[in-house]
Amino acid sequence: MRLHPVVSITLGFIVSYIVFYFVTDLTLLGALGVSSSVLEVIWTVESLASATIGGFLATYFAKENKILYGICVGICWMVFFSILPALIFVGPPESLSVLMIPFLMYIGFIIASTIGSYLAIFIDKRQNLNI
Repeated sequence: MRLHPVVSITLGFIVSYIVFYFVTDLTLLGALGVSSSVLEVIWTVESLASATIGGFLATYFAKENKILYGICVGICWMVFFSILPALIFVGPPESLSVLMIPFLMYIGFIIASTIGSYLAIFIDKRQNLNI
């Protein structure tokens, strides 16, 4: 099943959000006595894994296997789950140094979804060689 790139990116983003939502719910049920710093690390790992799954799906189900589709999923993750909530609930940063550390963390979403795209291209090439 090969989809249009926009549909593929949307599918990857929605599925990665659903995976993140359910895994986070399961983690929070099991981590009732854990400190907030541990939960923050667990949340970061879960969000990066979800972005990897989204990048994989966006690339694997697209008509052409391009890494750009995974990067788009990572940018969507960065905008919808990091930048917009920070601007809405915290407000704009007061200096550039305050913005640099979160921005470097946001780059992780793009890197994770790009890794998912590489995996999709690798698996698709392996399947084509076996046919």
